[in-house]
Order: sequence, then C-alpha cells, then structure tokens
Amino acid sequence: MQIITDNISPANLGQKLKKIFDEKGITQPAIALYTGINQSQISRIFNGDFRRLYGKNVRELCKYANIVIKKNQKSPQDPRKSNLLMNALGDVWDGSKQKERALAKLIRTLEPLVKN
Repeated sequence: MQIITDNISPANLGQKLKKIFDEKGITQPAIALYTGINQSQISRIFNGDFRRLYGKNVRELCKYANIVIKKNQKSPQDPRKSNLLMNALGDVWDGSKQKERALAKLIRTLEPLVKN
C-alpha cells in the first residue's frame, strides 16, 4: 500500500496511477472493465485532467492501485519567520544573557496555555 498526502497535484497523482498500472501490465480497458469507470475518464485522470482528489472515480482508481490519500497535516511554522513574534521579542529584550534566559523561561511556561 502506498500512502500519499492530499497536497499532491492532479497531474502527479495521474502520472503515479498510470505508472502503477503500466508496471503491472494492466491496460485501461481492463481497468474500465474491473472498476466500471469509462475508459475515457480513466485516460483523463491519468493525464491529470480532474479537480477533486476525493472524487468517486479517482478514489476507485486509487483503491484499485492500492493507494491511500491522507489528509496533509500542516507542519508547524518556524516561529523565526513570524514578524509579530520577532518584533515583540525585540521590543522587550535588551540583548543581555540574563534577560535572554528569563524570556526563554517565560515563553516556555506559556506552552500549556497555547497547546491544542
């Protein structure tokens, strides 16, 4: 079983499906016969010509190819890229090691308040 995330583009998913079936020697007419999906629709999906990853025909082809599409869990953003946080830190930190440690300790004590 292959697990892919839902941030895959239709073109990439179509190529992946086509490659899997080609490597197994399974033709589009055979896929159509097995799945009940019109062969022209299979061709369009293989070419990435679809909009919904969770559409019925795409799901059926993924199932037949043994692919599972998982919801992509967004990775946490790097806090150093947050201008708001960096500006707030700059406003209160005087550059000293003592205040650096105090601010780091204070921020870590806030963790229980901001966790999901």
